[in-house]
Amino acid sequence: MNTLLNPPVQTDKENTILVLDDPVVSFDDSRILVTCNKLAGLSNSFEQIIIMTHYKTVVRRLLKSRSGAVYVKIEKDGGGARLEAFDTKDFQLSDHERAYSELAAFANGDTNNHNGLRQFMDRHISLVFQPKLIELGKTDAMLSEKISALADANEIDTVTRSILDGFRVTLNPDYHEDEDDTTIEDRRSLTRSVLEELYKL
Repeated sequence: MNTLLNPPVQTDKENTILVLDDPVVSFDDSRILVTCNKLAGLSNSFEQIIIMTHYKTVVRRLLKSRSGAVYVKIEKDGGGARLEAFDTKDFQLSDHERAYSELAAFANGDTNNHNGLRQFMDRHISLVFQPKLIELGKTDAMLSEKISALADANEIDTVTRSILDGFRVTLNPDYHEDEDDTTIEDRRSLTRSVLEELYKL
């Protein structure tokens, strides 16, 4: 990488377009960080730098560098493909924040994708009560065990325990096997209720 960016033969960098195709293949995190920092630092040295990558880590690192880059993605379109600008906000969110955004969009009627509510609930409880669950030795426990342990440790009251247990049972994987379009609004309402309760914790 160093030879590529600092070639032995002098080039007219300010009139050069540098194109890199997945420059971090097989790199560990520290090398990815060094490479992204180097590329961000060189952004004003070249006419243009084009980086093609499959690695979300590269996009996240470049976003943190505040390089002023433009981000596009390749979208398959029928028999071909097209370039399309995309919102980098998605890359700045944690997986949990991204899952919340998707569920909130469903609850608000913006999408019909409602997968993962039970997993979200489990993850949210694990994050909110992480120190206590570690102390109780329940980080890898089933959701029902986490709720019971938190109630027994007076981290949640009996009403909250009952509500969370009710959601847990309702959201068991086989509960909505035969869901059809007539129940989608009920599912939206349930999603709103679960999210509201979780964010009171």
